[in-house]
Amino acid sequence: MNLFADDPHLDFRPLGTIKGRAAIRGILEYDLALNTHLDLQNCEVNGREVRCHVVESNDWLKMAGIQSITYDENRFVFVEDGRIDSVIARLSAESEQMIGKAMAEFHQWAIVNQPEEYARLFSEDGAFIYNRENVENVLVLLKNWRGKH
Repeated sequence: MNLFADDPHLDFRPLGTIKGRAAIRGILEYDLALNTHLDLQNCEVNGREVRCHVVESNDWLKMAGIQSITYDENRFVFVEDGRIDSVIARLSAESEQMIGKAMAEFHQWAIVNQPEEYARLFSEDGAFIYNRENVENVLVLLKNWRGKH
């Protein structure tokens, strides 16, 4: 978290924008617990901005039958003191399609077969809860889905 500015935001398509240190901490804890690996390739620096092609893999993707996804656009924007002010990430069309297909199939299965467990992954306003604790719940549901799928 020390790498982030005081009021950072992450703009991920298709997830949306995540604002503030607390929300970003949840995402980072979630990604850490999922064993997320980011391979930053062909990085270019332009002033306070770094652009890279990114390949991501993690346990969720693997359990969903996806080995890795790619981001066509990934920009890190830094403030003057060198901390990250924002990250802008855009999935490739192919990656977005793969995740969308897996999510739709998983969602349909989960709401029919394990609705209470699935509902616990979301806040009262319907937003997915990104935190370390939710990773185990997600992976158990994915394992059950893959076993029946």
